[in-house]
Amino acid sequence: MRYRFRLVTLIALVLSLTAASAVADPKDKVAAKRAAAARAHAAADALRAQVEPAIEAYNRAAVQLGVVLAQMKENRRAIGVVKANIARSQVDLGKKLARQYRNGDPDVTAALLSATSLDQMLSQLDMMKRSESQLAGLIRSLRDDQLALKRTQKALARAQKLAKDLTARRAAQAASIRSSLATANALEAGYRSEIGALLAAQSRLDAKRARDAQRRQAALDAAANRAVNNDPGLGGSGGSGGGHIPKPPIDGRIASRVVAKAYSFIGIPYVWGGASTSGMDCSGLTMLVYASVDISLPHYTGDQWNVGSHVSRGDLAPGDLVFFGSDLHHVALYIGSGQIIEAPHTGLNVRVASLGDRTDYVGAVRPY
Repeated sequence: MRYRFRLVTLIALVLSLTAASAVADPKDKVAAKRAAAARAHAAADALRAQVEPAIEAYNRAAVQLGVVLAQMKENRRAIGVVKANIARSQVDLGKKLARQYRNGDPDVTAALLSATSLDQMLSQLDMMKRSESQLAGLIRSLRDDQLALKRTQKALARAQKLAKDLTARRAAQAASIRSSLATANALEAGYRSEIGALLAAQSRLDAKRARDAQRRQAALDAAANRAVNNDPGLGGSGGSGGGHIPKPPIDGRIASRVVAKAYSFIGIPYVWGGASTSGMDCSGLTMLVYASVDISLPHYTGDQWNVGSHVSRGDLAPGDLVFFGSDLHHVALYIGSGQIIEAPHTGLNVRVASLGDRTDYVGAVRPY
């Protein structure tokens, strides 16, 4: 797959950059180590984002499998009905033949009983000018039921094969997704290790500066210690940032209710293939928020693209579904003021993000 090639390329890039920076002295190359750690973190995020098309392909196979299983259930029901009809018709035919024989038409009965098929029975009746009799109608009905039974059995066999193929495809897709995410997690672990090495190096450097300062000027010991303790390099990551986030609307319109529901999901972890409050992916999020207003969306971005009416970017309104990527691998909910609520990718939670930060926007749909 294309995304597998991109994963390998990104992994090679990160490993080469990290290896190059490892040669340097950590005490003298703190900035280089910080940059290497940032590259590892960005690459891990990129790997997770690239898994999205595979996740939506998995969701699409799940939708298709559901349709096929429903067809199989209907075919089995139809087979049961036709078999019951055939059984009744066979009993009725036997009774009518017996009655025909008792009523004085042994030639007709003998001719019918000597036939090797239902079609031959009808030919015998036609030759005897009895094609309009109740017996002929019963034989035709029995023949048609048997033909219908064969067709339905063949359809069931085809559906069973397709279900088997779809199940195998989903298993392969799930294995590929897990493998890719494991790679991203390994990079993330490397990122944490890089940060740990950075903090250790920074700590050693601060200690050396403190000792040097003590030797040069004992009077500056207290100030030097305060500088070490307050060094921003020893702290964690910065604040969440993000700018203005519009408040969820509170009126009763469909769009307002959908947006308010989406706000309630903020902070829920991304889980590929998920569609519940314990975890969800991008199309699972949009499916759930619209289910809250009794609008059913399929759990697949490609199908969601075809639900409702398409709207231009200039006409976007809160509640619209916005899609990204030429293969429609990502969907989010527009909430107004140029912002969206999305389930980004593995490792991140449902969040508010800026539509303007995406360069792969392809269009929007209003599902109601």
